[in-house]
Amino acid sequence: MSVPGSQSRAVIEPERWVEMPQGRVALFHRAGRGLPVVYVHGATFPTALSVGWDFGRAVDPVPSSERGKEAGSWMQNLASAGLDAYSFDFLGYGASSRWPAASEPVGRVGAAAAQLAAVVDAVRNEAGVARVGLLAHSWGTLVAGRLASHWPERVARLVLFGPITRRERAGAPGALPPTRDISAQQQWDRFQAEVPAGEAPVFSRDAFEPWAAAYLAADSASGDRVPPTVRVPAGPFADIADAHAGHFPYDPAGVRAPVLLIRGAWDTQATHRDVGWLAEALAGAASVDQVTLSRGTHVMHLESGRGRLWRQASSFLAAGSERR
Repeated sequence: MSVPGSQSRAVIEPERWVEMPQGRVALFHRAGRGLPVVYVHGATFPTALSVGWDFGRAVDPVPSSERGKEAGSWMQNLASAGLDAYSFDFLGYGASSRWPAASEPVGRVGAAAAQLAAVVDAVRNEAGVARVGLLAHSWGTLVAGRLASHWPERVARLVLFGPITRRERAGAPGALPPTRDISAQQQWDRFQAEVPAGEAPVFSRDAFEPWAAAYLAADSASGDRVPPTVRVPAGPFADIADAHAGHFPYDPAGVRAPVLLIRGAWDTQATHRDVGWLAEALAGAASVDQVTLSRGTHVMHLESGRGRLWRQASSFLAAGSERR
């Protein structure tokens, strides 16, 4: 893997920061005229590597069947669809402050929900609206679900992509350190692991190389470790382990907004059974739609089929796009 010598393309820059007791949270924005939507990232990479990552056709060719709104970034796509697109980095990620030294996993769902609430309030005040849309991925769906269930009056529409759900695995989760180090090779292996044998790749090595270079650059200390790694909070991994052991961090019945549950067909972190459980548990939601997209994994937003995911999310969110 030639990541150290790869050319890293420019990444999205924060527009401003939201102050928290533990540090400042980086806030990103792509202006649109419609409903303000806040993207909530997952456990291992921040805004600049997810909704803010700018794809180039030259290094990421897609088959004609996938062509559409797949160029640029997902944030740009949301704004082009008429939505007022925001995202942020949780403490411990990307452009946001790092957590102080601790002896237990930092960045758990309760603390993360407080950050999301502060961001949502900042967006509501800036946009002059009572409610926002939430678009969350993976572990971020636990945080978004917690906010949407505890403060339903703040959420207009909710998209949960690759949602983490409750499972009933026996045994208590093992102890975790405060943080976790993840290499580019580990990310590559994870991105490829869900693609069935014999299927064509959905995230090419040529597309991965610039992403991996920017990923390592997101942690200024990555080069001090051998191999270079990005250090992230371990709290999200503890939250996922708890959820998979039957300890779910929020009551889905408290969600009142319309909800879209969307997953890639190859996603093993959000299986058909997982999403079915969550759909039933969202008993108080105004509506619950379920969409499964072919040839997609848990990180479909980075893959060749991302245009289909982007369009599904935008269409759902734009249905509530009037400012309110």
